[in-house]
Amino acid sequence: MKRMLCACLTLFPWIASAGKIYWTDRNMGLVQRANLDGSELETLITTESTNLRGIAVDIAGGKLYFADNQQPKTISRANLDGTMVEVLIEGFGFPADVTLDLANEKLYWCDQQRNVIERANLDGSERQTVVETSSPYYLELDLPNNQLYWGDFGVGTIQRVSLNGGTPESIFSGQPRIRGVKLDRTRGEIVWANRQSNHVQRRKIAGGEPVTVIGDLDTPHGLVIDPAARKAYWCDTGTDNHNQGGRAINRTDLDVGGPLETVAELSQPWDADLDLSTTTYQAYVARYFRIGRPASETAIMEDFDGDGFAQLIEYGLASHPERAELVPNYAIESEDGQPMLVYERFAGVTDMEFLVEVSSDLDVWKADASGTPEIEALPHGREKVRVPIQGAAKHARLRITQKE
Repeated sequence: MKRMLCACLTLFPWIASAGKIYWTDRNMGLVQRANLDGSELETLITTESTNLRGIAVDIAGGKLYFADNQQPKTISRANLDGTMVEVLIEGFGFPADVTLDLANEKLYWCDQQRNVIERANLDGSERQTVVETSSPYYLELDLPNNQLYWGDFGVGTIQRVSLNGGTPESIFSGQPRIRGVKLDRTRGEIVWANRQSNHVQRRKIAGGEPVTVIGDLDTPHGLVIDPAARKAYWCDTGTDNHNQGGRAINRTDLDVGGPLETVAELSQPWDADLDLSTTTYQAYVARYFRIGRPASETAIMEDFDGDGFAQLIEYGLASHPERAELVPNYAIESEDGQPMLVYERFAGVTDMEFLVEVSSDLDVWKADASGTPEIEALPHGREKVRVPIQGAAKHARLRITQKE
C-alpha cells in the first residue's frame, strides 16, 4: 500500500488562540503571561510584594500557582486569567520553586531556608515533607520513573530521590549555583541553568560531559524547556549586570545553541512555566520559528528548511519547520491484519482538517470512512492518530487542508 500527503490552501482569518509562557516578575510583584514569541503580553496579578518566586500552571484545571517570599511567605493559587487569588499555604522559610503532579493532584515546592522539599494536595491540605536536603532551590518531577530532581542554592549539585523517600543520589556536581533543572525525557537528558557560570547546559541523565546550549548570560533563573520545538526558555533577573539577556525572558534552540531570542523585556523575571497548546498556525509560528522571521519565510505554503515538506504539512503533522532533520512522523502500520494510517498532530488544532483517502489506481480518490480514529495523548501538546483503512484499498493518503 502506497502513501502520500496532500496539501490544500484556503485563506482564513486568524483565530486568537496560542500557547503561552507564564512568569513571575520578582521586583515588580507581577504574574504575567504572553504568547511564546512574547506577543500579547498580559499582566494577570499585581501584588505589593517585591519577592515573588516560583510559578506552575495547570492548563486543564484552569489554575496557576505561585510562591511569595515576602512576609507572610505564601503559596497561592488563582485562575489562569488572574482572578480568584487565594492563599493555600503559609509558614515557610524561603518558598522557592513550585511544581505540579497533576496525575496525583499534588503540589511540590522547595523551602531553601528550612532545607526541605515538601508537597501537599492542590488545595494546600495534607502538607508533608518529601526529603530533607541542604538549600533546595529548583525542582523537577520525573513521574514515569517516580523520581524527584532538584538543584541546590550554593554548592552546585543536582540530586534525585524516589518520590517514596530514600537516600538522595547526586547525579551532577562541580558547578557553583544551579538555578533551574528540567528533564528532556524523550532524549534522556537533563538541562539546567547556572547563574554564576552564566550558561544553560544539558547532559545525558545517565552521565557524560555537559554540552553548553548558550553561554555569556547575565543571571539565568527559572529554566523551562519545550522538547518538541527544541527550545529552552529562561528568566534572567539581570542582577549581575553583565553579558547578555538581563532583565528579560529569553529562549534559544536546545541543539543549535543560539542565537539568544528575547521573548519579553521585563524588570526581574524569576521563574516561568509553559502552556504548549498549539491550536492555530499563528501559535505554531510563535512556538517553532525564530522570533523576527519575516512573514515571507513563515508563510504556510513555504518550505523554510528545504526538507520537501511545505509548512502546511509540517504544521499539520506537528513537525519542526526550521530543522530539516526533524521531519513529519507518519506511517502505514498493521494491527491484527488491519492496515492503519498513523500520524502525529497537535491536540485540539482548530484550523486544519484531516481526511484519509483511498484509491485503487492512484487516479480516482475517495474518502475512507471505514473506521473511527484512535487517538493517544502525547506530551508537549501533541497526539497520535491511528486511522483504519479499507482492506481492499491499494493506496492511501492523508489530505491536510486549512479551514476557511
